Amino acid sequence: HLLWDELDAATRSAVDTITREQAAYTHSLGTGDDPASGDWTPNGLKGGYVGDTKLEEMGLYAQTLAPALAWAPDDRRYAEWATDYGTWSRNEGGLPPADLANPARVDGVPVSRNTAHNTYDTFIVENHGSFGPHYQEEM
Repeated sequence: HLLWDELDAATRSAVDTITREQAAYTHSLGTGDDPASGDWTPNGLKGGYVGDTKLEEMGLYAQTLAPALAWAPDDRRYAEWATDYGTWSRNEGGLPPADLANPARVDGVPVSRNTAHNTYDTFIVENHGSFGPHYQEEM
């Protein structure tokens, strides 16, 4: 909002539309993969960890929803976006044995409901065949 007052009405409208409709598009995918993204997908809520973690892709889905949650609390689709954001963000660092044993709740949802497997049991994150410290930092 720092520059909002300096933007003309058409630009404001475009920013608003992009923010809302990107979240709507992500919501329309459900827990599936984006057909427009080729093999760069989260593998649904199963994730993946051997060779190429899906932490990054799940994080991207969450990141496409976050601006709308901050920007458009008045939108009738807000609750759907919030639910989707929670699903993707909770599953990013998924390690099923740890998640199943975790009694914590995040936004009222038990961590044990997570389904993704995006890290090794040592919590190492492998991306494109190598250890990626910046992916590890996301956790």
